[in-house]
Amino acid sequence: ALAHNGVLYNDKELRREQHLPPTPVETDSYIAVQLLEQGQQLDTENVRRTAELVEGSFVFTILRNDNTLFLVKGNNPLTLYHFPALGLYVYASTKSILDNALQKVHIAEKACEVEIAEGEILEITPNGKISRSTFTMQDYIHTMFNPYNWNQLDYAKWWMEDEREKLLLEYCSTFGVSEEEVELLLEVG
Repeated sequence: ALAHNGVLYNDKELRREQHLPPTPVETDSYIAVQLLEQGQQLDTENVRRTAELVEGSFVFTILRNDNTLFLVKGNNPLTLYHFPALGLYVYASTKSILDNALQKVHIAEKACEVEIAEGEILEITPNGKISRSTFTMQDYIHTMFNPYNWNQLDYAKWWMEDEREKLLLEYCSTFGVSEEEVELLLEVG
């Protein structure tokens, strides 16, 4: 099982470059599933390969059939708590969401927050043992939206992309601008 929080931008490119079969599934997240299947074995190396191939913003959580959980932190938020007395790990995208959910289920046990950094993979075995490894993030999003890097951007590639308006609208709120404001600006050129 795979869950993805974020937006991937090179799913179509990867499908072509990695010779992945066509699929009726149109979500960007499915490329991660296909890349993991292509690797044949669901292990840390395969997860690392997948994380290093995708461009965009993401956190992947992957549950293997033996109940091993992989948490793959790209540049999206992830909060992980461990309840040692219960042998329980819980996670959500943000601390406030997780805290609110836990408050509603009234877990009285003490939790420890487990740190996870961008570019890190946590593998949690069924008995609760954590192994850590790292991967190298593609810097696509940071480059595109970082004004200090605009002189080095490949503008031709950016403006030729069919998805540029969709991408812009998906990320405008990240910078405190509403979709309506961006759409208005696009209308007036």
